Amino acid sequence: DDGVSFVQSIFGASLLLYVAWFIPYMIWLLAIGLDLPKNNGRFDTVFHANMRNGLCVRFGTLFFNRPIERSIELNKTNEFEMRDLGVYITGHVLGYIASLLLLAYPCSLSRYVHGSLLFVCTLMCTWRGGQRYTYYSTKMYSQLIRKEFAVDLQSVDDALSNDFGGDDVSMNNRDCDDQFIDDGDGG
Repeated sequence: DDGVSFVQSIFGASLLLYVAWFIPYMIWLLAIGLDLPKNNGRFDTVFHANMRNGLCVRFGTLFFNRPIERSIELNKTNEFEMRDLGVYITGHVLGYIASLLLLAYPCSLSRYVHGSLLFVCTLMCTWRGGQRYTYYSTKMYSQLIRKEFAVDLQSVDDALSNDFGGDDVSMNNRDCDDQFIDDGDGG
């Protein structure tokens, strides 16, 4: 027999590696991961981030006939249904197998295909990583900073209002801002 054993094939070895990752990951996700971001938790998971990014509404509409309002509520609380996890994980497994057939197999046939795919993957990972970093550094943390400064600015507004005796002396009163706009006429 000149055939390659299942474990020695690209498909078999990759599938075994995936299963070796998948089983502990599912145990962790079910035991710990699902509860991490609930109710303003400090930690997030890829599952929760993807569900909040529109998958919850899509899954609810396509598979479960769930009202959109219910899906939006699940997004707010991060308490997704187990059937959402089931669809998500099934899609993950099917996507993995499809990538083996559509990407790994052609790469095993040609180093040029392999090199091209590595180049495209590098570009995609760099782009997506940059987007995620931008999200963490601007959107997520800016909300916390705005909330902190809102408290401080409200204190300044209250102090000015008390010291000068009126609501029109507030930091939020911007009625006179247009007087100080430089219109370029030099005056």
